[in-house]
Amino acid sequence: MRAAVAGDVVNGRLVDEVTERVLASDEMERVLERVMRSRELREALSAQSAGLASDVADRMRARTSRADALAERIARSLSPRHRQ
Repeated sequence: MRAAVAGDVVNGRLVDEVTERVLASDEMERVLERVMRSRELREALSAQSAGLASDVADRMRARTSRADALAERIARSLSPRHRQ
């Protein structure tokens, strides 16, 4: 019997079975509901969203700046003053 249990542990079957039981339990559902309602989680998600928005804005500013510089170079190269 011990060898069979040890084999199940080594092969991960026991861990898989215990994990499935825990995930399906009412207690796990209560824990998840409590975590999802927590102020700390909402604050963390809000901060992460703000950080993402800031990153996107920074990238857009950089791209816009590069596009503006390119447009200016093209305009200057086409200018009659530049050709002389």
